[in-house]
Order: sequence, then structure tokens, then C-alpha cells
Amino acid sequence: MSGATRLFAVLFALASVLYGIRLFRSGRWMQFLLILVLGILIALKPSGTRRNHFQTSAPIVHHATPFQSPVRNRQVDLRRIQERPPPSRPEPRLSSSSPPVPQTTVIPAPKSREPLIRFIHRYLEVFEKKEIDGLLEFYSDWLLFNGKPETKATIESALRDYWNTNPQKSLAIDLGAHQLEDEDLIVVNASEDLPNGKRRERVIQVLFNEGRWLVTSDKIEPVTNTRTEPHRSTQTLSLRDRLKKLVLDTRRAEVARDLEGSMRGYNEYVTYFGKTRTFNEIKKDKSDYLEKWPVLEEELSGPVKVSIRSGEFAELEFETNFTTRNLANNEWRTGTIHNKYTLVKGDEGWRITAQSGDVRNLRKNPD
Repeated sequence: MSGATRLFAVLFALASVLYGIRLFRSGRWMQFLLILVLGILIALKPSGTRRNHFQTSAPIVHHATPFQSPVRNRQVDLRRIQERPPPSRPEPRLSSSSPPVPQTTVIPAPKSREPLIRFIHRYLEVFEKKEIDGLLEFYSDWLLFNGKPETKATIESALRDYWNTNPQKSLAIDLGAHQLEDEDLIVVNASEDLPNGKRRERVIQVLFNEGRWLVTSDKIEPVTNTRTEPHRSTQTLSLRDRLKKLVLDTRRAEVARDLEGSMRGYNEYVTYFGKTRTFNEIKKDKSDYLEKWPVLEEELSGPVKVSIRSGEFAELEFETNFTTRNLANNEWRTGTIHNKYTLVKGDEGWRITAQSGDVRNLRKNPD
């Protein structure tokens, strides 16, 4: 607003006030209020240039166009200034006494295999302890053991005596390269002669990483009988022998899984809401696995008959003597099963497609 305009507004407001006082004294209230409001509006009228609330007083600079530099009277393009990379700091210089940083760290192989052998032995000992602890979980204080109730301490002592009776272990370690580096895998073939005359094979993969041994996988093969199957036989098996081994190993693995699953389910069943259930509570509940008869023992009772047709189909027949036990009622059954397996040769080798079994000579609670 210019000076003349502001002076006119002030004089007009003053005249309005004086005229309003005159109207007030004469009693004309409506005209007085109208003049008063009009004077206030004129006095508070903003300047002629209206601004946006978001408009600032700083001048607008378009960065896309150059402007005159007031310093040296030359064109300056802000785009070039923004695109210019910041000045890089100089790298600190290493003194001559600073050791160089190696690019790769190569850990030399141990002079002997003793560290790895000690590690595997320690790993197997820990594994055995877990196995014993797992077996103890399957048995409760009231569980019938050897036909009569036994305490947990007696069961634990019997299991440890059984498991620790002159166990023999042999290790075959293949270190591979002469020099070990990080992420190197070492295959360890371990065999364990169990106290019951059985042998268990296992293949352990050990990772050598940052100077430490780490077990990455542990594959346990089915338990074999040391009296009938030689350990680490280098002889090439015939097709009939390979089919026999495939079927018998599969059979042993199935029996072991069935027994382990029954024992685990049984242990979960007897432990109920944090307390051990009594035998009468178990029988009263009539769960499914009170009727299960897991196989405790099974052995081959005769020769295995193998018939191969056209090189792609095969049938195996053999008989096994078995012993089963109902854990809840402590009832025993023995008998003979006539097994029949059908195998088919595919792209990945022979596989079992069908199996059947005929139970014979079944006896309950034998003496």
C-alpha cells in the first residue's frame, strides 16, 4: 500500500469515528454500528498484493537455467555443480612397519589325523549318550521290564551295562587333498561293533571351517549281522546277492522304525499332563497303540529264493522268525512269517513295488 492511500484510509477511519460518535449521541444505533464496522474494515484492509500462505520472501531460482554470478560476471550452471562428485579423501598411508593384509587365509592340514580322530570319537560318545537317554525316556518307573516291574535306576544300569560291554569302533578317514582349506568336506566312514553281535555302519561328513571340525551330516546305515555279512567286503556282489541285500536291509529298517515309533508313542501316552499315568489308567483309556504289537526281534529262518524274469522283474521269498510284544499288557507272541517281495528295475535301479506276509505258527505268551 502506498503512503497516500494509507493516509486516506486513516483520515477516512477518523472521520467515520467522529461521525459515529455523533450518531451515538443522537440515538441512531443501527447507523452507528454500520459506520463502526465499515471503519474497522477499512483500517484492517491488507495490502494490494495478496500472497499465498506457502510463498516465501526468498527469490525463486530455477536450477535448470543459468544465472549471472555477482562475483565474476560469468555464467554458472547449477546442474554442473550438483553433478560434480564430492572431493575424495586421501587414503591413509600405511607405514612400512604395518603388516600386509592377506587376501586369502589358507589353514594348513594337521601333521597327523589325531585331531580329527579324537573329534569323531568324542562325537560318537556324545551320540551314544543321547541314545541311552532316549531309551530311558521310553521306559517309565512302572514299565514292565523282563516280565516284572523295575525301577528306573535298575533299567538305567542294565542299559548302560549292555551298551558299554566292550564296544569296538573302527574309523576310515579320507582327508582328500593334502592341504585343507575353508569349506572342505571330509568323509568319515565309521563302523561300530555293538555288544549284541551286530554291526552299525555310518557315514559322517565333517566340514573343516576356520580351524574347527563341524559335523554336517550323519547317515546311519541299517544294523547288519556280523556273523552272516562280512565287514567291508570288496567282492563284487551278484545281482541275486544285491537284491537279497536290498530287501533284507529294507526289512530291518522297517522293523526298527516300527519299534521306535511305537516306543515313542507309548512314552508320550504314559506321560500325561506332567505326571506318569498308572497302568490302570492306561488300560482304561483304550488307546490305539495298546493294541499294537511292535516286532522286538526278527531273524532269517531259511534261504532266500530269488527269481528274476527278463532282467527287469524279480521276486524274493523267505521266512523269518519273529517275536512281538504288547507293551501295555506285557503279552508276547512268536511265530513265522512267509515274506514275498516284488521288485522292478527302473532308471535309478531296483526298487520294491509290493510286499506281503503270511503269518504261520503263531504262539501267545510262550514259555
